[in-house]
Amino acid sequence: MTTELPTPAARTHKAPTGIAGFDEITGGGLPQGRTTLLAGGPGSGKAIFGLQFLVTGARHHGEPGMHWHWLDHGGQNR
Repeated sequence: MTTELPTPAARTHKAPTGIAGFDEITGGGLPQGRTTLLAGGPGSGKAIFGLQFLVTGARHHGEPGMHWHWLDHGGQNR
């Protein structure tokens, strides 16, 4: 008797980001109930990604959200 184990994506509840390509490759979006760090260089789309996720949650799922954005002006904050 063979038992198929669920894939990690099937075991984890996902929150859709509203970014179709990302949701597709991650099996549905970001893991629910967990903290996710977005890392990347300046201009890589971190803030836009986060805002899109918040807008999708608010508009389509009635979720509250908060956006925290840190600005670094040429190393002044180091």
